[in-house]
This record gives sequence, structure tokens and C-alpha cells, in this order.
Amino acid sequence: MSSSIIITGASSGIGRAVSKRLAHWDGCLVLTGRSRQRLEEAKAQVEEHGGRAAVFPCDLTEPASVDDLVAYAETQDSVYGVIMSAGAGTYGKVEDQSAGEWSHVLEVNLLGPYHLARTALPRMATREKGHFVFINSVAGFKTFPGNSAYVAAKHGLRGFAETLRLEAREYRIKVTSIFPGATNTEWWDKQEGDFPRKRMLDVDDVAAAVDFALNFSKKGVVEELVLRHRAGDF
Repeated sequence: MSSSIIITGASSGIGRAVSKRLAHWDGCLVLTGRSRQRLEEAKAQVEEHGGRAAVFPCDLTEPASVDDLVAYAETQDSVYGVIMSAGAGTYGKVEDQSAGEWSHVLEVNLLGPYHLARTALPRMATREKGHFVFINSVAGFKTFPGNSAYVAAKHGLRGFAETLRLEAREYRIKVTSIFPGATNTEWWDKQEGDFPRKRMLDVDDVAAAVDFALNFSKKGVVEELVLRHRAGDF
């Protein structure tokens, strides 16, 4: 029986690359984000590669919106996988960032995944199968000055994923955390400074890791996977 995979942040960057990479999936890829137009473009890309996709715009920081997303995904195929690739970040020293900026980063990177996991988990548990994949960051175990909100959110996400893994084992549900180093996405276009983008991972590198984790083994699980450019962090 086919099953669906929910992919957050699917309108751009890593999420869109994951959608394209998983076009081979035997089931529906439910693409979510905030821009319907860009999600429709991602859907077309999946279909061009022989896959099946559906679009459902969603605000992951709103529990009711997340409930609707999971319910919709279940109308396509039973939900097996959830790829958490939506993210947000901001630069600035602690004293220069507003409480609103800080809260937004935590809401998108930590509270959103919590809402989605909490909603999808009971459905997976009744079927005793499922897989959560969290696209974290090396900031999940390393600190960077000027990134306090992002670092705090990603450290929290690692702890949440580890706890979820322990709790979900009784339902035979897998939990994977992937920790990419700097990845060349359009997010960097909006940042001030001259960043060495040739020393960044490509989005396809991260998408390949997601594909590997999902198909690794029926009885095994890739719990954590760290990805870096061969030259290391810059």
C-alpha cells in the first residue's frame, strides 16, 4: 500500500530539492509552505520526474493549520514520513535583536516541528510505522556568534528529536536528525557580507542524505547524520 510523505519548506531550498529527489516515492508527496505559487512549481517539478505530489499551504506555527495539513495528507495516502525542512534564521548580536525576531526563529525552527510531530505521531502509532526526518544544522551542536536565536532553536530541535526517538520506538517509528553545514540556498542572497558559497554544500547533497535515511534499512535507523563540505566549516 502506498503512503504519503509531508515535506515542509518545500517551496524553495532544501525542501524543494528533497521533493525532487523523492519523486520516486511510491505514494504522494504532500508539499507545504507559505507560497502556493512556489509550491505549485515544486509540484510540477516532482511530476516532471515521474512522481505524484499535492500542495497544501500551511503556517506550521499555528496548531489548527497543522491539524488541517495532516488531515489533508491522510486523504492522499496514509502518512508514513514527515520531512521537517522549513527554517528561519537571522543575524545579530543578542543586544541588537528584538524579542519578536528571536521568537519568530524559535517558532519556525522548534515550535513548528513540535506541532507537526505531535499531530502526525498518533496516526503513525496506530499503524506502527513512520519516519520523522529533521533537517537540523551543525548549529544544533555547535555555536556561532551572531546566531543566538538560530543556535538555541537548533540545539532545542536536537533535544526534541532525541526525546521523540526514545518515545516513538515502542510504535516502531524512526527518527532521524540530519545536521548539514552551510548550504547554498537563496537565503544567503538576503544576507549582508561576502560568504564563500563555493565552500557550501549544495541542496542536492542534503536531499541525497534524506533519501538515504528513508531507505537505509527496514529494521535499522540512521539516528544522526552530519554533512559538511570536504573543506570543513568556514
